[in-house]
Amino acid sequence: MEFDFGKTVYIEASVAFYLKVENFTNPSKIARQLATRVWLDFWSPGFEIFTSVLTVEAAGRGHHGDAAQALKALDGATKLPFTDDVSALADTIIDGLSLPPDSRDDARHIAMAAVHNIDYILTWKFQFLDKEVTGPLIRDVCRQRGYRSPKTCTPHALVG
Repeated sequence: MEFDFGKTVYIEASVAFYLKVENFTNPSKIARQLATRVWLDFWSPGFEIFTSVLTVEAAGRGHHGDAAQALKALDGATKLPFTDDVSALADTIIDGLSLPPDSRDDARHIAMAAVHNIDYILTWKFQFLDKEVTGPLIRDVCRQRGYRSPKTCTPHALVG
């Protein structure tokens, strides 16, 4: 994936999960946590960082110390408003793709980034929404509603 510094990045809730102080034993979770922290510490200054109340609420769940660590990491991000346009686009994505109800938050994150013209969504969770079949459909829904669909990527993918 090609990327350009100076672009905008929306941090989604699964990234906040890996910012929490967790003692993971699963090697893939340890790797994701490390990649997330490295991205925030070393690569994020090259991007304009955004998040939303959806991510902040998710980051605030859990043990007090863990939540505080995640919230602190999101402190410098601009918080995007959850507008009627975001809600309408999320509903259109879910209805148009016949997604299951548990995909609602994923669709809201995509809609949040699309409505606010964000270039990338940083995520560890909903890559299934950007698969060979669903990705083009989501981009079509966004385009039909007058929005540019953001690229979804992990911290690894965003910097190569």
